[in-house]
Amino acid sequence: MPVTPTYPGVYIEEIPSGVRTITGVSTSVTAFIGFTPKGPVDKPVHIFNFGDYTRNFGGLSRDSELGYAVQMFFMNGGSEAWVVREASGATRSAITLSRASDGKRMLTLAASSEGNWGNYLKVDVDYATTNPDSTFNLTVTEYVPKGTELEIGRKEVFQNLSMDSKSAQYAPNVINSGSQLLSAVRHAAVDTPTLSALSQGWSQSDTAGVVYPLAETTRFVSVVVDGSGPFEVALFPSGSPATSLADLVTKFQAQLNAAGVPVTVSSVGTVLTLTSNTGSTAAREQSSVRVFNASKNDAAKLLKLGLGNRGREGGGAAGLRPAVTGTLGADLSDLDLTTLSLTEEVQVDVVDGATNIGTGKFKLTDAVSSLSALAAKVQEKIRAISSTNPALSQAIVQVNGNSLRVVSGTETTDATVTFTDVGAGSLAADIGIDGASAFENVQRYSLGTGVNLAAQVDAAAGDNGTPPSATEIIGNLDDKKGIYALEDVDIFNLLCIPLVADMDDTSALSVISTAQAYCRARRAFYIVDPPRSRNSLAQIQDWNTNQLTPDKNSALYFPFVMAPDPLDNFRLNAFPPSGILAGLYARTDSNRGVWKAPAGTEATLANVQGLAYNLTDPECGALNKLGINCLRQFPVYGRVAWGARTLEGNDQQGSEWKYIPVRRLALYIEESLFRGTQWVVFEPNDEPLWSQIRLNLGAFMHTLFRQGAFQGSTPRDAYFVKCDKETTTQDDINRGVVNILVGFAPLKPAEFVIIQIQQIAGQIQA
Repeated sequence: MPVTPTYPGVYIEEIPSGVRTITGVSTSVTAFIGFTPKGPVDKPVHIFNFGDYTRNFGGLSRDSELGYAVQMFFMNGGSEAWVVREASGATRSAITLSRASDGKRMLTLAASSEGNWGNYLKVDVDYATTNPDSTFNLTVTEYVPKGTELEIGRKEVFQNLSMDSKSAQYAPNVINSGSQLLSAVRHAAVDTPTLSALSQGWSQSDTAGVVYPLAETTRFVSVVVDGSGPFEVALFPSGSPATSLADLVTKFQAQLNAAGVPVTVSSVGTVLTLTSNTGSTAAREQSSVRVFNASKNDAAKLLKLGLGNRGREGGGAAGLRPAVTGTLGADLSDLDLTTLSLTEEVQVDVVDGATNIGTGKFKLTDAVSSLSALAAKVQEKIRAISSTNPALSQAIVQVNGNSLRVVSGTETTDATVTFTDVGAGSLAADIGIDGASAFENVQRYSLGTGVNLAAQVDAAAGDNGTPPSATEIIGNLDDKKGIYALEDVDIFNLLCIPLVADMDDTSALSVISTAQAYCRARRAFYIVDPPRSRNSLAQIQDWNTNQLTPDKNSALYFPFVMAPDPLDNFRLNAFPPSGILAGLYARTDSNRGVWKAPAGTEATLANVQGLAYNLTDPECGALNKLGINCLRQFPVYGRVAWGARTLEGNDQQGSEWKYIPVRRLALYIEESLFRGTQWVVFEPNDEPLWSQIRLNLGAFMHTLFRQGAFQGSTPRDAYFVKCDKETTTQDDINRGVVNILVGFAPLKPAEFVIIQIQQIAGQIQA
């Protein structure tokens, strides 16, 4: 920018060069639209190999031509694609999770996309988090059918989730932003009455072992209430230390009141509890009391207050958590482990509906000194009941907060584990896992197929749906559905809709005409598949001449290709050719450039072992002059593309866009210049701007010239860029218009190679 001199000396001023590089856009990003067994409907998905397609859309399917087209695209040189799934009547699998206290619905989980694949999603919930009284973990596992077996596919784990809608760990937000398998929504049953009935947040510590009176060096704690604070508060006045727990409660409450901190202090036994008393019911889910170490004279560590000091804290939203999967026992924080009987028996039963699939009895036999040791011992005893029944031999017992959680080893997700004291014993009740104390939930929540049992309700089965109608393929622009789902794609160059090959003529032509118009609007090129029913020379000629609309941005290929079908024991089946041709376009663009016709002896069709119709030279000539591109089979070269005309390539039409490479080169230049000249908008419209435009566009065109994209031996013969007072008049300037004229001399393919042979009569040497 200009320098304003204020003192004697030397000033340095940088002057912009005016060079703005124009980068050529991609030429072979292909959009595929059609039916697939799974995947999001009307949502374009970016893929880079067939593995991506399989993960997102389920791989090859007998019901879908699209999978084969995408596979052939990558086999023939394609490297980047967008896939839009269309399906009629497809639904997502879902399940609703309830809370244990009253069975009220809390959280609804749905598969991330439509299809019966979601019926194989299983979800585990546990409270083994950094704050087991307030948050939860959710694990989702995808199972993939392989014959009669299920194999584990993808697995996702979401930790320390909260049901507080204002929390950064709010479960629906975390799941929806991070999961490829699930979406989540808090159930509508979590309404205002439910929220207002939630408990106030609390913080709790066990003060057993604290020696009174408390020292002056342990007077302060830092408290955050309902997200407000921190408030640094003294437990007792200076010089008046607490002499007992009861005295501490009284003095601490007085100090909180004096500081205006809305917390109620209470105690039961040796447990000290701080409870929010803000009085708010509308925002009860945000209710909480958090205790942290004070900056000086900290008492939180001594009293074990706060999560960092092994205290316990429960927020109001804890009451909205879905129930833990498996059997969750009662709170054992007050359990004296030394009193547990080592001789009493407990019966364990794993029940699936009305069927008992695992049963037996166990005793502790050995003393334990911690909850973790108790969990390990109970697990050991359950597994010892049977070494062959996985429901028992693979059972898992964990410490979940201050409770025991038991999950059987069975794959039957709806099974429950129950414990009953034998005779006059009370061990199961003592460790909180008997029927009166524990919540006996399903082993895992099962999307789509789970029965209404315990905390699992409202299963909705996922369905693949059926191939879409022409109306569904076409979609509409306002909703971005069907073809118009590609509005969410920044750029695509080629379009394939192989499903049109199996539609009736009326439906197919309506889809084709819409696709042609959309490709013209997006500067893309549509590879049209012929109807499967038009499999003779006369039939394809009639269809092309009397029904298909000429179009400069599309091309038609004939016949179908014969390729091995992995789903039919690798027998040869007939497939629409668009996917193969899109891959060939991509390979040719990469190897030679978009200006090279994707045809000729180099244009071999990989993985193609035959053609549905073998064309002769005269037949090829008859189709070529109509603008129908032929797929041919030659000795040595094999199956190749043997045509390079657009649907305006009929000889009688005389279109300047007769050839595919000429049209695609123009589209490439148009899109590149469109994106590369955005900087021009709002610049001063005069000669300095025009010269910059000529410089930058000229540099781009010259690069193409050097790459061999144009006719001509000199730049003057090959291209021009004009932007001056002749193209942009004063009237244009007044209307805010700058006109740029770009011309180029395209290369046209050598369709006909004519070799002239002449006999030479004998010559008499002079």
